[in-house]
Amino acid sequence: MKLRGPIRPFFIDMITIPQIKKLFEQWQKDEQVFLVDLSVKPGNKIMVLIDRIGGLNISDCVDLSRFIEGNLDRETEDFELSVSSPGADAPFKVLKQYEKNIGRKVKVITTENEVHTGTLTAFKENQIEIIPDKKAKANLPIQININQIKESRVIISFK
Repeated sequence: MKLRGPIRPFFIDMITIPQIKKLFEQWQKDEQVFLVDLSVKPGNKIMVLIDRIGGLNISDCVDLSRFIEGNLDRETEDFELSVSSPGADAPFKVLKQYEKNIGRKVKVITTENEVHTGTLTAFKENQIEIIPDKKAKANLPIQININQIKESRVIISFK
């Protein structure tokens, strides 16, 4: 049997996280936009989560998506790309999210499973400060070391 045309390998090159991270850094307009999460799953399913101090615009997601697509060759490596924000109620994944959410109500669970809810008032070095809800016994600010935080998220209110 005679084969016609080029022999194609049975594997597909995988797009890598460092490759996409480098593209994000090339695209990054300013320090206000930051990378929250990035994954590349089998089949080159790329998921990029970004955010912005002061709020993310849909145009940021569209611009980054177009930039990444324009710098990857679908003929060489087919891929599926999703660029979005992490979602208002998603747990924080990067320190920059604390800076972004100063002034908002948050729920923080410590590594000792203590739950603190209140207004995030400061993020300095490796520590956050929360003023507890009025329901709390004392309204004195609480400082929590970043290393003692298991999970943090914004409390969504529809009042």
